[in-house]
Amino acid sequence: MKMMVRLAARLACLLLPILLGAAPAVAKDSYQTVNGLNYFVRDSGGNGDPVLMLHGQPDDCTVWDAQVAALSKAGYRVLCPDLVGYGKTDKPEALDRYRTASVAADLDKMLDQLGIRQPVHVVAHDWGVAVANDLYYGFPGRVRSLALFAVGHPAEYGKESLTFENSRWNWFILLQGHPGAAELYRANNGAFMREASLRSHPRREAVIARLLQPGGVEAMLRWDQANPVINFYIAANNGELQTLPKYAVPVLGIAATGDEYLWPSQMKNTRNWVSGRFEYMEIKGGTHWMMIDHAAEVSARLVAWLASQPPLAAGKDTK
Repeated sequence: MKMMVRLAARLACLLLPILLGAAPAVAKDSYQTVNGLNYFVRDSGGNGDPVLMLHGQPDDCTVWDAQVAALSKAGYRVLCPDLVGYGKTDKPEALDRYRTASVAADLDKMLDQLGIRQPVHVVAHDWGVAVANDLYYGFPGRVRSLALFAVGHPAEYGKESLTFENSRWNWFILLQGHPGAAELYRANNGAFMREASLRSHPRREAVIARLLQPGGVEAMLRWDQANPVINFYIAANNGELQTLPKYAVPVLGIAATGDEYLWPSQMKNTRNWVSGRFEYMEIKGGTHWMMIDHAAEVSARLVAWLASQPPLAAGKDTK
């Protein structure tokens, strides 16, 4: 009898929120076929404001694990795809599918397929920032706010990339676009990645193991081949990047003092490229992957940042 009472009480606890219309969100991870490619998407579910999280190189959506959990708990609908070439998403050989503008177009269509037509908050890191820029500039009204990790506005990042001090990693970026880079990366069980390119990654061994799977390294390097960094440097040198419009949405810039690849000043100076609200957060001692090694601090700031955004006007739509 007591067991039946306890069972009834447990069922009541589970069913009452549903009956009251306050059921917890149910994750709905899925594959979305977009322009012929299968994208894996982690979807926290729920009816909260949508947040699109874009990882960088060489990661997949799991780099945001801590932030996905925190934002989901705060009531947001978090969408975290594996970008093309990474994780469970397709790894096509065609370079044009890795161009950041192409990936941004895929994401815009993916959001439509998921029933999200209103502007979304975008959280992006590394190469994900380049995709976020193309989503912002290429699809007006799609982006509601930006939280940028490690990489600031293209004009500021480009200007500082050309200085002698900050060009110390240019050889590495140029190397990744070389046709023979995959052979180097795979040699000696990924020794180059372990000792050089990924030496500070908090999940180094797990990431290297994934990249050494068939097609992993090659897909990662297609991003560099499809988006030649030399073109970016030329655009920075001739002033072309300075003609880009300022961000007209709220921007949070997050940089780490221990980032071996990028420097906090270009993120801090991104405030010069924001027409409205800009906030800057500097992680003392954090690496390029501060969302992992300072997960709690970063997650708390993201939740607070999104909570501070003004409500979306009724009926606001992108299309």
